[in-house]
Amino acid sequence: MPSEFTLTLSSPGPIAISIGSVVIRWYGVFIGIGFLAAYFLAEKLAVKNKLSIEHFNNLIF
Repeated sequence: MPSEFTLTLSSPGPIAISIGSVVIRWYGVFIGIGFLAAYFLAEKLAVKNKLSIEHFNNLIF
């Protein structure tokens, strides 16, 4: 018994948040999430390998 199933996806658009004249686009959101994920993963690895967290933070920033 075939049934018809239609799924329509639409793009959310390039702008994630717009507050007045400040516009935050989706690619900026994803770049920020990627940076934070990499930072926290690297920090966890630094602790695991007994490296100085202060030295690690100075290196990153």
